Amino acid sequence: MDLKEYIQVAAEMELGGELFVPCDTKNHQRRIKTALTHKAEEYMKFIDPDIKLTVKPRFKDGKFWVVITKEVPDRAIFTKTEIDGVKKVIVDDPTLRRVISLMRRDGVPEDKIRDYVRKYKEADK
Repeated sequence: MDLKEYIQVAAEMELGGELFVPCDTKNHQRRIKTALTHKAEEYMKFIDPDIKLTVKPRFKDGKFWVVITKEVPDRAIFTKTEIDGVKKVIVDDPTLRRVISLMRRDGVPEDKIRDYVRKYKEADK
């Protein structure tokens, strides 16, 4: 199976699911882990930011494996202090980020994007 196929299979698994990729040696495991990590990052960035794929090496039953786990991404929460001292809490929403980037790519005007974001945040409350 191709490395890209492993990532696609892992992305389609249930949350918490693990996909074991067999490796021949420790060195092979290290190379596969690095390659799968890059493929997973690419997938999460460009195809589906609403999932998180973690890639870790594992030695189990006398064999070397690379394990891909599907998880829910952590939503980053930031605190921003305005000039007047007012603190705002900003929640980083990967779904919203992706929609905004697609809207910009499609040439949607910024005022329409702002309206969409406002309605999205009101619906989220």
